[in-house]
Amino acid sequence: MMKWLIDRGLLLLTGLVFVTSAWFFTHWLGSDRFYSIVNTVMVAALWFEVARLRKILRENGIDPNMRRKGGDDGKRQK
Repeated sequence: MMKWLIDRGLLLLTGLVFVTSAWFFTHWLGSDRFYSIVNTVMVAALWFEVARLRKILRENGIDPNMRRKGGDDGKRQK
């Protein structure tokens, strides 16, 4: 029970730190610049994650460009 309380307390403290940091940087940079920077960082992080996952697929002999199983190459029939 005590470990659970400590875990929840640390989780709340971490959340408070992130909220305070976001507030500080929003006021320091201005909201427009802050959100532009955050969006740029998130797009870059997503790009690197996709590249990492594609590398893992290739290492395991799976074609990362394969859309789905079957021979229709992902084309829809009307």
